[in-house]
Amino acid sequence: MIKTEVFNRLGQPKDPDGSLRTQGNCRTLTTTRLHIACSEEITITKVLAERLHATGVADELTDLTKRELLAGIATVLLQDNEVVDESFYGFSDIESRTPVRRDTIHRIFSNTKIITSVAMLMLYEDGKYQLDDPLVKYLPALDNLKVLKTGATDVNDTEALATPPTIRQAFTHTAGFSYGTFQESLVDRLFMETGVQDRNGTLEEMIDKLAGIPLARQPGMRWQYSIATDILARLVEVMSGDTFADFLSTRLFQPLGMTDTGFHINDDQVDRLATLYAPVNMMDESKGLKPMSGDRTRRVPGSEITATGNDRSDDGQSPRGWAHRTPTGWDDAGPYVRFRCRVEIIALTGRT
Repeated sequence: MIKTEVFNRLGQPKDPDGSLRTQGNCRTLTTTRLHIACSEEITITKVLAERLHATGVADELTDLTKRELLAGIATVLLQDNEVVDESFYGFSDIESRTPVRRDTIHRIFSNTKIITSVAMLMLYEDGKYQLDDPLVKYLPALDNLKVLKTGATDVNDTEALATPPTIRQAFTHTAGFSYGTFQESLVDRLFMETGVQDRNGTLEEMIDKLAGIPLARQPGMRWQYSIATDILARLVEVMSGDTFADFLSTRLFQPLGMTDTGFHINDDQVDRLATLYAPVNMMDESKGLKPMSGDRTRRVPGSEITATGNDRSDDGQSPRGWAHRTPTGWDDAGPYVRFRCRVEIIALTGRT
């Protein structure tokens, strides 16, 4: 769904018939390296589905699966709460030739961050905290955080916090934390050595380990993709008194009828879980894909949620199993949030 007021705030022109326009040029969808051809000006109307196929995007997606650059793809395009296109490409399991279907269960990985943030916003509406509250107010284990000095050559070369990291900064990944997987700094190495992201551990244990690792920089200094959303997940537990998984199930998934969305899958769902693949040769994508092993039936909440495109609202129009980042943040965040499958067509939003 593309809201008129959203585009107006972004300064996009509006046609006399009420449709919206945006300047476009060729962009790259970085997750697939799919180049989307686009005209200089595109009118956003209900013929988006036809344009999606007419511009060759569907052919490109099909080609990606045929060449085994991607195993399978499911796309849903909505406008004004109406599904205008729903397409499936490739296989959920290449070896058994099981096609991707509407009820295929996918791992949504870091899209789980949106759901975590919505849970925190629900608690904000419940009056549980203020955005500028320091994290230590609710997580006393973080009371003695230090900051790695600029140019430090030893993890013990630290300085005191200028200001304590806040919940707002955790939301925006500006709290000074790192992730431990995307860089090779002293802090990142310490993340790995300490096992901060132990998939068999609890969120409480994660915080205890995090307390002994210096921040990569002073809070509020700059953005860095980090473990901050995992910290928000622990805040959900502390503020609600529930486990993170139970809170999401009780306050979000069950009320919305999202029966296939959660941190674990049941025995009767296993056959619908898409196999996870990796390139056979990271340096040569033409070599195809190989399945990755992994247990996704365990009941310990971790870094990802599994979901389908079949978790829909009662009117059958708004897919809720997938949560996607939007140019303006969360869509209709609140106790009755509806996770709309919002397709980020790069040619339309002009954003990567």
